[in-house]
Amino acid sequence: MIGEDAPSAVDSTFRPTHLVGGRSLLAGQASLAHNTDRIPTGAALSTEPRDPVETATILTRLALAAKAQDPSMLDMRGLVDYCDVFVVLTCRNRRHVAAIAEELRLYAKRELGMAPVGIEGLPAARWVLVDFGSVIIHLFDQPLRGFYNLDGLWIDAPRIDPPTSDGGEFGDAQDAIVG
Repeated sequence: MIGEDAPSAVDSTFRPTHLVGGRSLLAGQASLAHNTDRIPTGAALSTEPRDPVETATILTRLALAAKAQDPSMLDMRGLVDYCDVFVVLTCRNRRHVAAIAEELRLYAKRELGMAPVGIEGLPAARWVLVDFGSVIIHLFDQPLRGFYNLDGLWIDAPRIDPPTSDGGEFGDAQDAIVG
């Protein structure tokens, strides 16, 4: 007999979990986009679509304030259907990659009311992809940026002029996250 807690075949909320070290890979990954209880007071999830170039520029400035280097912004509209803008950044080392990825996640959630759709590569932190839906940010450590060469792979993508600095918007407080 199947217990009442077992998911039915028509239960669309059931997701299988996989255990790693006794923890579910999906633990704590409830949909942040619909859970406003986890957003600090004063911030609300955006109901209006934000311009993806504006979002990419703001997040790139934040990464630059945290000492990311060599920003590249690619206009992916018309080339792919899963995002509008790629941002590619280089970080000094793995700790730097992980710290900037976490800062981007927190800032977008707190200040822009956006939760990432997903973050990939954080355990190794050599290439971390932070997916905000219409904007995907690729953070590389120095050796992997050249190896994967996303700029060359997407040579047909129109370039968007990236910010060259944070414009003083984020101040010196971001220096604390540099690894």
